[in-house]
Amino acid sequence: MTELTGLLKADKELVALIVAMIGGGFALWRWTIDQRWKRVQYAYQLIQEFMAKDNTKKALMMLDTVNEIELFPDAEEVEDRYHRVDEALIIKALRTFEEQTLFKEDEFAIRMIFDEFFTDLSMFQHHIDAKLIRLSDIRPYLEYWIKSINGYGTVKSIKLAQQINKFLDFFEYTAVKKLSSSMQFPLKSH
Repeated sequence: MTELTGLLKADKELVALIVAMIGGGFALWRWTIDQRWKRVQYAYQLIQEFMAKDNTKKALMMLDTVNEIELFPDAEEVEDRYHRVDEALIIKALRTFEEQTLFKEDEFAIRMIFDEFFTDLSMFQHHIDAKLIRLSDIRPYLEYWIKSINGYGTVKSIKLAQQINKFLDFFEYTAVKKLSSSMQFPLKSH
């Protein structure tokens, strides 16, 4: 009888161990899913915040159109707030200090818009490096723009992409360059 009791006790312990392992495995799987979901939500929140910024909207509009852009939002007269921005003006505005040291007011405003845009774009690579998000979490939202700044877009020329890359190199926006490379869109050569 003691032998039978010992076997039953061992079987109960084995069943308890198996149930605990299955429960632990399920808990680990659930935790992994929850972490992935939190990461994706966080990435989406970062994208939303980025896209909601005024200077992001302005930079994206400059990359995608030739249009009147509000460069001077604090100007008293409405007509003084907006300036027509084309590719040639963006190229002039994004010259490095080796190429030009004095900038017109509209060129300086464009520089400041792109400076904030590239700083904010760098943040995505820093979050990827810290393993807070993955490239795949942000790629669908940023790919078009990364392609544009590197000459793969249909709106602007390679000449603008080359100037943007000179600007990125000169001012050490290495995170933007790394993000471009990670997305497999380095500067297009022609």
